[in-house]
Amino acid sequence: MRYAPYQIRSSDLEDEWIKAKLARPIPCRAQDDNQESLFSDI
Repeated sequence: MRYAPYQIRSSDLEDEWIKAKLARPIPCRAQDDNQESLFSDI
């Protein structure tokens, strides 16, 4: 998207550091029994 604050250029995809960061899994939140749901019906 043009003028977005964070953009990945095609030339960036040639960088090994960028490739490594994109390949790693996105961290997930652990299940927290103390956190309330935003949707009460769930």
